[in-house]
Amino acid sequence: MKGELSQDEIKAKGDFATVTGDFKGTCAGSLRVDVIDRTPGNTPKGPLTIAAQESDKAFSLVVPSGVHIAISALCDADSDGFIKGGTDDMASTGVEVGKVTDTASGFTLVLEAAGAPDDGPGGGPPPGGGPPPDGGPPPDGGPQGGPPPEGGPPPGGGPPPGEGPPPAGGPPPGEGAPPPK
Repeated sequence: MKGELSQDEIKAKGDFATVTGDFKGTCAGSLRVDVIDRTPGNTPKGPLTIAAQESDKAFSLVVPSGVHIAISALCDADSDGFIKGGTDDMASTGVEVGKVTDTASGFTLVLEAAGAPDDGPGGGPPPGGGPPPDGGPPPDGGPQGGPPPEGGPPPGGGPPPGEGPPPAGGPPPGEGAPPPK
């Protein structure tokens, strides 16, 4: 994977800030820090930059001055170019850095196992729960969601606005409800 800009391209433009910190954990393979542009209104398609690191003790990278960023580390134990769960590959959770206009330091990226082989797309449940792929109810027993059955009530129950009386316990006429027909 490539970032939008290389570290050399950012330095060549001249208006950059340096971000430094340390790692907690060890990496025996290729180690990099990915930088995600979190500037409000921006929708990144991938990392802004990827900074290869020589040591698993400390990191240093440059970013264009004025961007809001988050950083995370990836350790590719066998240097095959892929981070895979269930292997010796390591990853850190993202750290929000914020807007960087000058040197920003003191960040710690904790390297941990990249995850089980069935984590992520195509395997196992999504993190944090959610409805199962068959569209059944979520594990917490909450509402199923999705479109109403053919001929059934609209979401929220009751008739569409302006049609029929309000549902039991709804506001009386003249208090937030449409006038009766």
